[in-house]
Amino acid sequence: MHLAYLMLRSNFHELKEILPLAKRVGAKQIVAGNPTLIIDPKLSAEAIFNDTGRINYYSIALEEIKDKAANENIIFDYHGPGLDNASGRCRENVRHACVINVEGEVVPCVLTDPVLCKTREPGDHNPPCYIFKGQSFPIRGISFGNIQNETLAHIWNKKEYSGFRGLFKPKITKSPEQILSEMPQCCVKCYKRLGA
Repeated sequence: MHLAYLMLRSNFHELKEILPLAKRVGAKQIVAGNPTLIIDPKLSAEAIFNDTGRINYYSIALEEIKDKAANENIIFDYHGPGLDNASGRCRENVRHACVINVEGEVVPCVLTDPVLCKTREPGDHNPPCYIFKGQSFPIRGISFGNIQNETLAHIWNKKEYSGFRGLFKPKITKSPEQILSEMPQCCVKCYKRLGA
């Protein structure tokens, strides 16, 4: 069992209590993450990576928790408070995992699910939007195939899907700028990619 904790400015102080909780319930790992798909502007203000004046405070506190967890043989993995704009890495492990949504679409991660793109209100023709670095962008899904029409193995091995995963290889000879220019915009403008 592991515990997942969504770090926000308003609840960050409570994170110091997660280690005793993990010990009580027998969790062997704690993962502390940041909000990634931000739809409400109020949530954007809650993201610790947007609290730039206190990045050092967050970093020091997280490292202290990590050290205390290690002493208890508990893994504490956190997605840092800083953002790495040039990162070609994705915290969703898109190179080795995929998501199959309720309609059978095979997508790289939950944040690229075409179901998210559907309007919520009848008659609303505007696509849903998310906030990235203070700007609003339409949610755009990616699908590499549907398991109702093709096998998962066939979809996984498609040239397009293989090429997509290749953009996230850790040892790639392309420059960060070239990699970013080849990535879908939903990946370029995603906090999962920027998480340190």
